[in-house]
Amino acid sequence: MATQEEIMELIYNKINSMIGAGNQLFTMQFPAQPLNYRMYQYDTSSNTSVLTKPFTITENEFRLSDQLFDVSPITRTLA
Repeated sequence: MATQEEIMELIYNKINSMIGAGNQLFTMQFPAQPLNYRMYQYDTSSNTSVLTKPFTITENEFRLSDQLFDVSPITRTLA
């Protein structure tokens, strides 16, 4: 029987191969955190620059990435 680490590595490798991160590090959080897409959604139909991203969206993105404090392929969160 496979260990939890072996299963997580299998899942990570499969997702990483599908996404094709190239020279960037794909980081996966375990256990997974369900996201509310509305926290990251904003209207881009009339915007021509990244600088027009609302501050609240930028802050939410920062908080999400800040939770991945261990720069490694799989980060484990405390329950």
